[in-house]
Amino acid sequence: MLGGQLGCNYQFASNWVAGIEGSLAAADINGTGHDPFFTGIGDDVLKVKTDWLASVTGPVRRCRMDPSNAPVREGRRRLDA
Repeated sequence: MLGGQLGCNYQFASNWVAGIEGSLAAADINGTGHDPFFTGIGDDVLKVKTDWLASVTGPVRRCRMDPSNAPVREGRRRLDA
């Protein structure tokens, strides 16, 4: 498999982040198998072929502000050195 992902986020109203993220992967997945449920009825061989996989998401997240005024995603803590 070979692929990549791309996305961007936009922060608005000081504590909300919205964005779009997408991924695409090229694949060469082939396979065959026997159908365990319909044996004896016609051709009981199953064939699979996948050339690519893709997904697109549009996340919306609420952020909270830590004391240093840097946005932090909800549920995570910022570690200061």
